[in-house]
Amino acid sequence: MTQMRLPDELQSMDKAARTIIENKSRTYHFSNPKALANVEPRYSEEQLAAARERLKPYTNEDLLGRPQSDQSRLKLNSLGLARDAVACVLLERGLYARLGDVPGGVYALSPKDIADEQRQFAKWRENARQESWRAHTLACHLDGYHALAEKFVLVDSDIGDINLLQYSLCSDMTRRGPALVDGARWYDPIINEKPKYDWNTFLENYHRSGVAAARQAWLSAWKRKSHGSLGFTSFGGSGMENGDDMAIAIKAWRRGGLVGLPRFQYDLRQGREWVGSVYLDTSGRQALAYNAGDPEANASDPNHMLPPQLVPKNRAAQNCLGIFFRPVNGIEDYFVIESRARHSKQ
Repeated sequence: MTQMRLPDELQSMDKAARTIIENKSRTYHFSNPKALANVEPRYSEEQLAAARERLKPYTNEDLLGRPQSDQSRLKLNSLGLARDAVACVLLERGLYARLGDVPGGVYALSPKDIADEQRQFAKWRENARQESWRAHTLACHLDGYHALAEKFVLVDSDIGDINLLQYSLCSDMTRRGPALVDGARWYDPIINEKPKYDWNTFLENYHRSGVAAARQAWLSAWKRKSHGSLGFTSFGGSGMENGDDMAIAIKAWRRGGLVGLPRFQYDLRQGREWVGSVYLDTSGRQALAYNAGDPEANASDPNHMLPPQLVPKNRAAQNCLGIFFRPVNGIEDYFVIESRARHSKQ
């Protein structure tokens, strides 16, 4: 049987284990079935004994089923047994046990099933590697790349319908040296298998975005105090993404009484965590901000994700200042901000 490397997070739990991860499902095989108890969730000896007894009438052929086979899943799930106890019995029989996303979900796979999955995964990984290389090659051969390289480090490039946007070459960059706008993501639409724009277009938009951001004094203060980063996100030859985020921003922009349309989009991050988005017009004198969070989780700290310059000194006023993304309501709560961080909640 082909042996598979255990992920790092499980390596210390049981070195005899082998695993393959596909999407959000995990398939485990252990040389010692009881090692399954070392991987959450656990099972009891009583549950294991009940599962062994109940599964006696079933042959391995009875239990095997493809991931899309609801009949096989229901057969195991409807027995009223603990999921991990059933998985352990499958492992004892030399099968693989997959713990499904559905509560109580478990189903069996044979070594052949796993081998097929490995081949499919290897093919997907090779295709992804080739696409990544193609994207990097396209990015490095666009006009203006040398000018870009003087200011930015090209971190990653990819090709596809990323974030449900038009099929594009998507590049992530970080700034060389200090800058207010110290990162960027640019979507360059692919037309007839070639990027429509070049780096000169991006650099021109980036320069304009930096001028606009500098007019919002609170952004510089937020970066200093939070040690955060400010990333410019743009699509094609314009400053704004051409997707759902843009539609939401325009709706909030108009409801907030702002003039014209938002032109530049910036993502605020602390480490790798996204903490908010800011939209500015061309002049940089009008701004709209919102950020994401769970109202229930952040109820004790309504300013959990709020830039420090927007937190009022009057603690009694803080309860009304949480900014949360609520797509079910059609539009999120947001702030309209002036250059010196005077703001109004909408």
